[in-house]
Amino acid sequence: MRRNFMTSLRPHSYDRGDAPPEMLLAAEKYESRFSTSFDSLTFFSEGLLAALHNTSGDISDVPSNVVIASLSDHSILDQMRVLSTIANVGEPSTDQRAQYFATLKSIYRKLPTRPDVATQDEQTLFIGIEREGRILAESLGWLPTTHSFHPDAKRIPFEQGLLVGLSRVPDLRNYETAYIIDGAIASGATIISVVEKIRRHTSSVNIFSVHSPYEGLHSLTRYARSERLDLRITVGHATAGINKKFYATDPADPARLVVGDLGDTISGL
Repeated sequence: MRRNFMTSLRPHSYDRGDAPPEMLLAAEKYESRFSTSFDSLTFFSEGLLAALHNTSGDISDVPSNVVIASLSDHSILDQMRVLSTIANVGEPSTDQRAQYFATLKSIYRKLPTRPDVATQDEQTLFIGIEREGRILAESLGWLPTTHSFHPDAKRIPFEQGLLVGLSRVPDLRNYETAYIIDGAIASGATIISVVEKIRRHTSSVNIFSVHSPYEGLHSLTRYARSERLDLRITVGHATAGINKKFYATDPADPARLVVGDLGDTISGL
């Protein structure tokens, strides 16, 4: 009898005290830069990232557990053009930043499935990833105080791969499901690192984001399939292409960003 085996696409996670010295050194630079502290470090090797982001075949062919709202609501495409225009301004004005923030929230409200209905459900855990995920979740009322947390997460280049530093996750009880709100998915590594921390406490994970490159969507679904996780993703729009810094790029002009740095753009408004 033949069996199908899938190679695990699970990254290696370290508690801070167990991380190799060179990894800690790389992390400490980011802790100092962003005035934060990491409780754990998750490493995605160059080979793992390549496997997660494999673009063979039709990159726009995503599994059924992924919903891209712009395929049915074309008004989102106009709003994405607004985001992209502002994302490529060197120093956007306060008015442009406010327009950017309002556009993000408008796209979230157009998602066919939204977290609204579950905010009163104590069996649903809400997670708003700092910075933009937390800011957006709070502004939309999607971060209920009794069953949520908002970890700080930073991507750190390390040994041709990627390291994700994650602040302390509170002690968690078990939940029926978890809702993760992130402003924009990029490589998928940050969300995978968060899922690694909560997977013992919930049987399913739902991810909500304004935008993702197809590479990020495939990264998340491949990881979930390899780990046999029940994971669903809803995004406003998806495009093909990420640069070396893991920002989504315009397929027609790779020098242009699709949404840019959401955290920098909406923080302090």
